[in-house]
Amino acid sequence: MSKMGVFLMKFRNIFVIFFLFTCIMLFGEVGDVVVIQPEKGDSATIIVDTESDSDYLCDSELNEKKKFSPVPFNSENDLTKAVYDANSFTFGINSDLLIQQNLMALNALQKLYHTLEGTSTIDISDYSSGIESVINGEVNLSLVDNSNLFLGIGFDNFIVGAFADLYIDSSMDLPAWPFEVIISGNEIGKEYEPFSSTDTVLDSSFSAGGFFGYKGDAFTVNLSVGMYGPVMYADMHRTFEFESSNTAAATAVVSGTVYSGFDPKKIEFQDIQDILKNGGWKVDAGFIYGSEYPIFGIDIKNIAITEAQYSKSGQFEAEALFGFDTSETPPATYSADYTKEIQWIDATGTTYKLKPTITGYFNIPISETLWGQVHAQNKPVSGFSFGGGITAFLSDNFSLLLDYTRSAKGFNYLTTGFGFQMENGRFDINAGVGMKNFDFNTLTSPRIGITSIINF
Repeated sequence: MSKMGVFLMKFRNIFVIFFLFTCIMLFGEVGDVVVIQPEKGDSATIIVDTESDSDYLCDSELNEKKKFSPVPFNSENDLTKAVYDANSFTFGINSDLLIQQNLMALNALQKLYHTLEGTSTIDISDYSSGIESVINGEVNLSLVDNSNLFLGIGFDNFIVGAFADLYIDSSMDLPAWPFEVIISGNEIGKEYEPFSSTDTVLDSSFSAGGFFGYKGDAFTVNLSVGMYGPVMYADMHRTFEFESSNTAAATAVVSGTVYSGFDPKKIEFQDIQDILKNGGWKVDAGFIYGSEYPIFGIDIKNIAITEAQYSKSGQFEAEALFGFDTSETPPATYSADYTKEIQWIDATGTTYKLKPTITGYFNIPISETLWGQVHAQNKPVSGFSFGGGITAFLSDNFSLLLDYTRSAKGFNYLTTGFGFQMENGRFDINAGVGMKNFDFNTLTSPRIGITSIINF
């Protein structure tokens, strides 16, 4: 036997007693503990009397703790949580949608929407205050969504079923100065830094397959295997250059390649089959620790096993030329040219591979009906986000949520929501707004999340 093996054998009883003592300190008394000393060469025996009245995790209180525990804030954790809750049947439809931007305040966007309903001509000066109030650092434009559908049947401690996921992850950075000088004009002699960036700005995919879950005494695991294919994917190059003088000029160019897993010229139900026809295989893995309630959970989604292929590709380019004259009103004039219709060509043979998303959470019981949750997520395009929330169960059927989340681009999201719990399911909806600064006059970015699950 190795030295490590001898060490573990010699001190295994100490490890068990230390672990038991830690559990008592964390979760309360577990009853009387009796350690029977071993004869030489024998193992120690530990007997735990679990009938003590002081065990606050026993009997009805266990059921209450399992009943009053918050749903994961991010929908990527919902399937594994459904496996944890289900007995013989589970069905769920869930979605998280986030629109992130700091170019225009929400009230200015609403005004722009109503203007475009009546005319195609807009006066940028009408929205200058809504733009100036929110631009802070680089401008970021993002759309993030994760929507999923699943159905499962359970027997004993196992559950098997099918799932379908739609995944959208996008983020594009732009410099702030072109928008500032369009509204206010340029400062004579000021140096505006050139901007150049090339990266992935959009990654969206569809996947479908089956999942297998197992519920142990203190943990739950879920493994999903399915096919995936690209919906839309785009790499973009952006350059912005400025020359400052009394009469200044600026050039902005955005160009790149857009890929698709189907023919964008005709969007039909058949396109789903086209996406998966040249698809690859992927695996999702989920884990929850905790028997009375989920102490923590983690899901790693979109682990690519084999590559998929695109169906079509096309080139996109937009160029704008700006002139600034401080003696004129407004100070900026511009002309723009862009690709009005992408010419799609066959892209069979060009490969696409998913990049993993990691999402986790940790539940903190504050009282029987008040819970805290810390959560974090990392996506390949939009990046890392983290936050924490409080869920209060107002009755057997209703709960309220308050949450704060900070995104990778420095946006601060405040979210509120409510949940409706039933004996065999629950419905949760939350909505929030994001801002670069903690100023409610600069609200720019809406988000909404829906969790709808039936369990038997």
